[in-house]
Amino acid sequence: MNSIKIRRPNLLLLGAALFFLSGCAGLTPGDTRIQDPKATLLAARVTSINHGLQTFKGTARVTLAEENLNQRFRIAWAAMMPDKIRLTILKSGLPLETILADGNQVLFVSHTGEHSPHRIKAANPSLKQVISMPVRIQEIISLLAGRIPMEPFDRAILSNNGPSSPATLTLTRKWRGTVGTVLVDRQDQILGFQRLKSNRDPVYSTERKNLKKYGIHTIPMKTVINDPSGRTLTLEITSFYPDVPIKDSVFSLTEIE
Repeated sequence: MNSIKIRRPNLLLLGAALFFLSGCAGLTPGDTRIQDPKATLLAARVTSINHGLQTFKGTARVTLAEENLNQRFRIAWAAMMPDKIRLTILKSGLPLETILADGNQVLFVSHTGEHSPHRIKAANPSLKQVISMPVRIQEIISLLAGRIPMEPFDRAILSNNGPSSPATLTLTRKWRGTVGTVLVDRQDQILGFQRLKSNRDPVYSTERKNLKKYGIHTIPMKTVINDPSGRTLTLEITSFYPDVPIKDSVFSLTEIE
């Protein structure tokens, strides 16, 4: 697959927005073998956060910090769980890039002529070659929905880190090992999580801040994500509309070409 030829600044913008653009297919534990009742409760919470949220729209401010480079821009999106999204990156009110996923393919369209339309013919492709991060499109949709895009797991272990520190919920899978960890406060709110590779090296870590209720859904109004390279991505939601009617045509790949 050929990568999109976007100049460095716009590639960073695309990377930041895509990184926040959040169903992940593996959010339900399989053969659950959890002995600790508290760990059982928290593991269920990880998989059930905003489970009933199926459609949503929103806007946000996004900041990407990488070494001495800081970039700020806005994004607007409409999404349908688990695999459909239309996201536009804007700078100074003008659209730069639109990403469309219809559940079968993903299309990248430049509004500035930086590249020709680029299509990935897969339902849930990795975007590493596009944004230099090992994240999949359905994981991005899940993040925007306020969910925890963790790989499937079948065991959870709860470790207390002291009375003034969050507890750590370690999630593991037979033959795979640890897939990630979740930080939980004393009120059982999920403060953040870390995705791990099979060798336990981090994929990225996430902080969830300023939780706000939208009906039965809880959305972090600020999300801070760090990757092993030292890059920091901050998403600050400016508007969020859950459970809104969205037509399938919004995600049409032919409509924008």
